[in-house]
Order: sequence, then C-alpha cells, then structure tokens
Amino acid sequence: MIEAEPGYLDLLRSVARADAVYDRSVTSVFVHLPKTAGSTFGHFLLASFARPFEITWDDLDARVDALRAACRGGGVVPDLAYGHVGWDHIEQLAADPERYRLVTFVRDPVDRAISHYRYCCSPSHPHHERFRKNYPVIDTYIERGTKMWANHMTNAMVGGAASVDECIAKAEKLYAFVGATELYDLSLYAFCTAFGLPFEPATERVNAARDRAPDDVVVTDAHRAALAAGNTIDQGFYEHVVEEYRERAPELFQKIARQAFPRRERRRWLGRLRREA
Repeated sequence: MIEAEPGYLDLLRSVARADAVYDRSVTSVFVHLPKTAGSTFGHFLLASFARPFEITWDDLDARVDALRAACRGGGVVPDLAYGHVGWDHIEQLAADPERYRLVTFVRDPVDRAISHYRYCCSPSHPHHERFRKNYPVIDTYIERGTKMWANHMTNAMVGGAASVDECIAKAEKLYAFVGATELYDLSLYAFCTAFGLPFEPATERVNAARDRAPDDVVVTDAHRAALAAGNTIDQGFYEHVVEEYRERAPELFQKIARQAFPRRERRRWLGRLRREA
C-alpha cells in the first residue's frame, strides 16, 4: 500500500498544538504544480536544505531514476528533491515512504489555469511562440488544452479521483504537507514548524511577474465559468485545504505571537497572516 505518515492533515493539526519536527534524513520531494507559487517556495527550500536534487522537466525519467539511485546508493543522500513531477513518477516515489516525503502547494484552480495560460503566452516561456500558434486565444486553450487545466492539480497529485472525498483520502495517504498559495505565509509557517526551520514571511514572490502575457490576452467571466466547470475536483480539494488552514489559524497565530520575534516584526507578520486568512 502506498502510504506516507503522518499525512498533511495530521501535520496541520499537530503544528497548531505543538512542534512536530520531521526526520530530515528522509528526502523531501517538492511536487511543483505549475503556477502555484512553486518558484517562491522552491527558492525558500533551496536556501533551507543542504543537499538539493533538481528533477528537470525535460528529462524526468532519467532524473527520477538518478534520484532513486542516489537515495539507495549509500552515499550522500539528497535531503530535498524538487521539480514538475507527474503522477507516474510520484507514484513510484510514494511507494517508498521510508525514503521519500511528498510536499506540494495548491491554488484556486481557475486562477491557476488563467495564470498558466498567460505565462505560456509570455516570452518567459521557452516555447511561447509555438504555444501561441496552437492556442492563439484562451478559448482554444479551454477547448483543446484540457490536460493542462482540467483538474490538473489533483490528476498530477493523486492520479485523479472520482470525487473530492476520494481525492482527500488519497492525498492524506500520499502527502506530508500541502500548502495553499492564497495562504502562502500561513502555509509556510506550518511547514517551518514541522521541519524545525526559522520562519519569516516571504518578502517577495519569485517569478510572480513573469507570466505577463501580451495585451491581447482577454479573459472574460464566461471563460472563468468554463474553467470552473472543468475543475470541480480541484476546486473541492483546494477549498478543503484552505478551510483546514483557516480553522486552525487562531491557534497558529497564538503560537507565532509567543515566539521570540522583535515586537514590531511580530505585529507586522501577524497582521499579514490575519489579512491572508
């Protein structure tokens, strides 16, 4: 059975009450779902972990094989692996929870899909010209690019699910941490507490301005409605994650308030977190 303990719900419930430091000898695998603040979180991870291993998207099979070999080889084991990993590789890694711990972020699926389309149309994307040729307007992206946006997050995370409840059950077995982009600082605090890392809210979002598409990219309410209709599982799972954080936000705020931050910084950070939640 594919299982990783504790799951992300156990983690969130425990860090609201007490510190729950994970064993850093297990390789944490950051499953970077596109346009979910993954670059910002990845930047933080690279500054916090000593032995990172990048899983490059253009050579996934070879890089995942190399990661597995490094973790079995008896040498220096990576404490972090990160990249745009799909379900086929996630399933392989999750089958060995003694070696790998999965973490990820999710985002409002409609906003994520729009951000993804805009990014792929921008010069920041290495294949933007070909993408714009294939999907000249967002209508074509919605009609023909469903694999890129329809329940994309949960299909990648858990291999798909017939219902939101099934998705939650699968994710709880597979993931040690799930954050929410819209509650980024609160999510980061939970992650830092679990891993015994110093917490400081992000001062800026990495890559946040790089999805600026040409001015002719127009998104209407009808487009948003079509994207919402194709993201019912993603939407349900995202709302579940956000609700879990918001339910525990008062306890997390109390923990933050008791930490030895300078008073002015503590007030500023608590203010940001409360506005976020």
